[in-house]
Amino acid sequence: EVIPRPELRILAGRHPTGWALYASNGEWQRARHLEFLAEQVMRLVSGEIRRLAISMPPRHGKSEFISKYLPTWWLGRDPSARVVVCSYSVALAKQWSRAARDIFTEYSPEVFGGLHTRTYASASDWPVLTRQGRPTGGGFYAVGRGGSLTGRGADLIILDDVLKDAAEANSAAQRKHIWEWIQSVPFTRIEPGGRCVFVSTRWHFDD
Repeated sequence: EVIPRPELRILAGRHPTGWALYASNGEWQRARHLEFLAEQVMRLVSGEIRRLAISMPPRHGKSEFISKYLPTWWLGRDPSARVVVCSYSVALAKQWSRAARDIFTEYSPEVFGGLHTRTYASASDWPVLTRQGRPTGGGFYAVGRGGSLTGRGADLIILDDVLKDAAEANSAAQRKHIWEWIQSVPFTRIEPGGRCVFVSTRWHFDD
């Protein structure tokens, strides 16, 4: 079913799947597993749950939906929110941050009342701005595993592929080291009432 663009713009402001369809110009495709994932995300949004763990095989669209479309939709709905995305490398985290920044700049003004960000903003740290260009206090920050979040709080924190591959997952020492970092850095930055999403491919029973 093709949704007319004006109707899709309304849906984009109400639901992350509508936003994904709108901001991708129809390239993002709906699928049963992604619809199910969106249902769980809406439970997170409503406050029914505050933690969500997502385990899917590679190339199933989980990271694109969670680390690209969800943060930008979240910021559109709550411009004062602070979103943090963590990955196994800062390069990967920046990749999602850059993609999120670009679609937020292009599509958020028409969906979320003029909200935007600077096109030249840092790929790892960009603010949400009003139509008049004033900071809202919210924004997107990307950090690699092992990096610092000193001085930063998070209303939504996304841990996307903090384990790089099966080799890391099969190392007890690596698993322990990564879990200690998650507990001591990202988890300590979640604001009261904040949400946390963990996205991964399962490599090991204890990952």
